[in-house]
Amino acid sequence: MSEPPAVVCRLLLETTDALADLVHPDDRARVSALSSGAPSARPVQLRVRDAGGDWRVLAVTTRKITAVPGAVQHVSDVTTAAAAQAALSALKSEFFAVMSHELRTPLTSIASMAELLGTEGLSDRDTGAAMAAVARNTERMLSVVADLNALANLESGGLRGPDAEVHVAELVREAARSVDPLSAVAVSVPDGPPVEGDPKLLAQLMHAIVGAVAAVATAEPVTVAGSAGEAGWTVTVRAAASDLGTAERLLAALPGPDRGPYRRSVGLSVLLARAIATSHGGTLTFQQEADGQAAVTVRLPYLS
Repeated sequence: MSEPPAVVCRLLLETTDALADLVHPDDRARVSALSSGAPSARPVQLRVRDAGGDWRVLAVTTRKITAVPGAVQHVSDVTTAAAAQAALSALKSEFFAVMSHELRTPLTSIASMAELLGTEGLSDRDTGAAMAAVARNTERMLSVVADLNALANLESGGLRGPDAEVHVAELVREAARSVDPLSAVAVSVPDGPPVEGDPKLLAQLMHAIVGAVAAVATAEPVTVAGSAGEAGWTVTVRAAASDLGTAERLLAALPGPDRGPYRRSVGLSVLLARAIATSHGGTLTFQQEADGQAAVTVRLPYLS
């Protein structure tokens, strides 16, 4: 929408009935509230049809003027941000489904060990082993809960640090080295324009997509190809893999340098990576191709 303020002036000056073709029907009550000029604690969002017939999302903030009677309204086009937030919210149900699998194993182990500890005649060695298993699986559960909080923070925008210029090719090469120090991952990603975002989160994204394909690959090589187009970067990771969607493969541990008691599963890592991509205005797809190759494709826009 080229002139959002002009459109909102029409919203405030015309009647709701005259705006039937301009404002989304579900948002007409908000138009009446804005017309009153009452201050708003939070921006009011309106879906407005632009000249091309597409819906745009405008955020309107109303502030009272203390010197003279009246109010000032600030208008922002937040269509892209609103779409990203909606996409992140849609991930929740899928995320909870994966979480149920993630939590089942440690909970079952803790329950079994607790029952064992309740029996008599355990040796000190068996007691120590059972307690170690409880501690290990408790740590795993805490890590899963931390990932759940990370998704919630991505949705609210609270997890991202200050945006900076991030060079995609460098992140991809580092992710390939981290996943496979022996350089069995073949990378073909040229240097190109930077994207804007949180460097740490985007590094986690690249590690997740390279690691996910490496974890489900049934044969080498794992290839990473990248290109910088007019709209932004496209990075695709491929390898031969069968039965990509099975729980066994998606619950496989993501490869990497971390040798601790818990590493994220492929399924959980891909969900978090998709949330990171979405929060940066991008997309992530994970699919089984007709030729037997598993492919993860990430698209990220350039600096805004």
